[in-house]
Amino acid sequence: MKKKFLVLTLAFTVLFSGFGLLSEETQASASSRWEDIDHISKGWRIRLDDPVGKGKYHVHVYNKKVAIAVENVDGTPSHGETFDDCISPKLAKKIRATKLYKKGASLQKSKDASNKPPKKRK
Repeated sequence: MKKKFLVLTLAFTVLFSGFGLLSEETQASASSRWEDIDHISKGWRIRLDDPVGKGKYHVHVYNKKVAIAVENVDGTPSHGETFDDCISPKLAKKIRATKLYKKGASLQKSKDASNKPPKKRK
């Protein structure tokens, strides 16, 4: 009887400790925004991610559930690549014209402006 109780206690401990990890992942992904871009092609979507540390806002492109490309919203490489390295220039141009990409660019401009050191007075 004591062994059964011990085993059940351990099982519940392991089970419920896993829920804490799931909730942490949900909170971490709360900084991502999604937009379906089915007007480009069926199943395509993009995700805008917040910067980490001194990083930049960046957009991931997915076809269904497969990651295709990623780029910072200022056009510089993110994760070592830009859209031009991975997808056609025509598709890259359409993605850069989406509301979500433009929102990321606006947020990046605000971040850059707030990080500028104040001007020195003469």
